[in-house]
Amino acid sequence: VVSGGRIDGIKSVVENWFLFLRSAVLGWGIGVIPGVGGTVANFVAYLQAKQTSSDQESFGEGNVKGVIASEAANDAKDGGSMLPTLGLGVPGSASTAVLLGAFILHGVTPGPLLFQENLQLVFVIVFALVISNILTSLIGLVSINPLAKLTKISISTLAPIVIVIGLLGSFVIRGNFADVLLAGFFGVFGFAM
Repeated sequence: VVSGGRIDGIKSVVENWFLFLRSAVLGWGIGVIPGVGGTVANFVAYLQAKQTSSDQESFGEGNVKGVIASEAANDAKDGGSMLPTLGLGVPGSASTAVLLGAFILHGVTPGPLLFQENLQLVFVIVFALVISNILTSLIGLVSINPLAKLTKISISTLAPIVIVIGLLGSFVIRGNFADVLLAGFFGVFGFAM
């Protein structure tokens, strides 16, 4: 169990490099399967880290290995989901479905021909994915203190804001008030469960 600042977090990842690498490969492999998504990668990597740990009881109580495993898998699944999207034209996740739609709008046809006709576009996408992972890691390290302060906000302040934004989002999609009622019903139903 680790507690501390960002240096301790970086040390934990370096000390658990094999877990990090194994979970990243697992996340990438799950990302290749179309439609599975990041949630499955998170849970599988977490459970795999727990099963292979000698201290299984500390998982769910703050063991940093669970965080490292699930986050490594979550970040790696994006790269894996690009393979079916670019190579087959089948969206690997919700975000790649949006990317696939953007390709089609711009006249780019994903699939085997993409690698023959627009190989430079494939390299741009791969490099952009690598650079975005590096940038988000750096931004996360720099903004960790202000983001940690968000956890101190009371639920009585945060809940109304989240509820209003959620209900507003359900209305904006189609401009139908019935969608707001449906979102409210399932929100209460989910809370009751």
